Amino acid sequence: MVPLVAFVLSAQAGAKVSAYKPEHRMGELYWGAPSAIDDNLATAWMVPGESANVGEWIDIELPAGELDKIGMMPGFAKTPETWSDYPRIKKVKIVVYEIDDERNAKQVGTAEAEFADKMEWQVVDLPNVKIGAGMFGGKAKITIDEFYKGDDYPNCAISGVLLYMKEMDATPAILSASGESAGHPKDNLKDGNPKTFWAADANGAQLTFEAAGYGLSRIGLVPGPAGYAKPKKIQLDMGGRTKTYELPNTAGTQWIDVPATTGYAGSAWGPVTLDFLEVWPGSKPEIALGDLDVMATSYEGI
Repeated sequence: MVPLVAFVLSAQAGAKVSAYKPEHRMGELYWGAPSAIDDNLATAWMVPGESANVGEWIDIELPAGELDKIGMMPGFAKTPETWSDYPRIKKVKIVVYEIDDERNAKQVGTAEAEFADKMEWQVVDLPNVKIGAGMFGGKAKITIDEFYKGDDYPNCAISGVLLYMKEMDATPAILSASGESAGHPKDNLKDGNPKTFWAADANGAQLTFEAAGYGLSRIGLVPGPAGYAKPKKIQLDMGGRTKTYELPNTAGTQWIDVPATTGYAGSAWGPVTLDFLEVWPGSKPEIALGDLDVMATSYEGI
């Protein structure tokens, strides 16, 4: 029998867990903390088989700011079968700390969250907790308090955890565009005039921008005037991480989440490229956007 470990494990920048089930064939950290914060629901943090589940925890580092919500896929969501086979999280306790410049941790808030036994991403509002502006920000310790029993296995597995910080507006700089129609340059996306817009050939349309110093959490796309094509399928690339989104055919602002690189929304930094793979067609062969809105959860300066 392969021995199981139950000690504090530093997983990757920003997260550690109380215990995990090692997996030597696919990598020792396959069931560790990285699998709970990798934006991949086919992977999971799994506690050891002999664990009682209650009391196991994941610790996530946070920037200075204000903790607002917790999101979780509270079971092993690779398939409906893995979901029912393994226990799912019902309740967690959350303890929030801020860390001063001497790396001393001070408790600044507590909260509880409860999740339904449903195979879906669930977001729970928390009492907002401010984390000081020290060099090291803070952290949240999320501890299993109750769980739903699995059909075949005793140990909990969690496919995703994400903490949401309170958002702020960020100001993007448009770095490049695949094209510009006459009278509709890319700079119109952030000129503060709702009557102006960017337009370009819909075939191969692309935008690259950045909000230097900000940790981006969401991007809002405002479609242009009637008659122009609207974004339908978009691929986002940021720091080598890509994600594809499908948007409805509506006139309002369409928001897409920026993939997190650690366990909190807004942990992605650097230039963003949007490839418009498919569009909702209009009477014109061009795609148009009236505005580009960007939200962030932290700012570290340039």
